[in-house]
Amino acid sequence: MTGPFDPIRRGPNPGVKLDWETELGVVIGRRAEDISREEASACISGYVCVNDISDRATQIDAGGPRHRVRAKSRSTYCPVGPYLVRGIDPGQIDVWTKVNGTIEQQGNTRDMLFDVYELVAYISHYVPLSPGDIVATGTPSGVGMGKNRFLKPGDILECGITHLGSQRHEIVD
Repeated sequence: MTGPFDPIRRGPNPGVKLDWETELGVVIGRRAEDISREEASACISGYVCVNDISDRATQIDAGGPRHRVRAKSRSTYCPVGPYLVRGIDPGQIDVWTKVNGTIEQQGNTRDMLFDVYELVAYISHYVPLSPGDIVATGTPSGVGMGKNRFLKPGDILECGITHLGSQRHEIVD
């Protein structure tokens, strides 16, 4: 993880295909294991803006199975923040991304396939969730991979979510 205004490093591989995925982050406040959808809200501490940065070359082009962990795990690939917000309806908020001032993603959490409470309950049946864990909920359409457009050094990446603030990052080598 990194901060909401820190630079994002592409990494040493010259074939990196750096992509953006602005997502609603759900911060767990109480242990959640084998919970129901109805119990999920009591386990949530609040919500944050997350940008789930991915190297698509590692994730997809590497051949064989998709390598999501390697593709998303570099030290600057998960900017979080700037605010942790409580008491909002996570089912009705706008999510957006800009690259060099151009809107690339624009969506609303009401269009998610599964709502926040369903996601937290489902995950809790396979992975116990602990206080401080962050569940990234998925991203609206408009990621770079779908456009064959990837981030390069010097690009300015901005993203935000209604009520949760916005992030701004320069892409560096």
